[in-house]
Amino acid sequence: MSETGEIPTNSNRYDPTTKALLKKGIRNERYIVIVDFTNTNTEARGYILDLVELSVFKSTVAHGYGSEAIGGIPQVFTNVANKGTTVSGFFISAAVTYPYYGTTASSGSYNSTGLRLYGLQSTNNTAEATSKVSHGAPYVSEERAGNSAGCPAWTQANAKKWLPVLKG
Repeated sequence: MSETGEIPTNSNRYDPTTKALLKKGIRNERYIVIVDFTNTNTEARGYILDLVELSVFKSTVAHGYGSEAIGGIPQVFTNVANKGTTVSGFFISAAVTYPYYGTTASSGSYNSTGLRLYGLQSTNNTAEATSKVSHGAPYVSEERAGNSAGCPAWTQANAKKWLPVLKG
């Protein structure tokens, strides 16, 4: 149920977003995403707030295998690479989605939709360099989220539906 390995930097991704463009204010003013890791991995802890429709979509979201969860609640958050931990703080997402390719111990290789994340704080400013990506994964269902390599992973269906509208 956990994602293994690192995300290769040359994994057929196209993302024209740069730090310079982010500083110019590329952003999606309609949606805000909050992931509340005080909820367990069997509860909805991902909230997509639609500021136009004034609605909330809720979903399970994975945390990193290195976050030492107790009762499905991650305990360790770190900005250090190769630890498999969830990273905390505020992010902005890239301007485009891309085909995401992952591997799990139980399911083998899979593909999904990915959306690169850029950390805005000292607690997550290595998100780009450490390939923290919001993506879909087969180990996430509406009933339970497995463990990622530190990325906030959604169900495959939710990633396909929501990541394209959350970009920017």
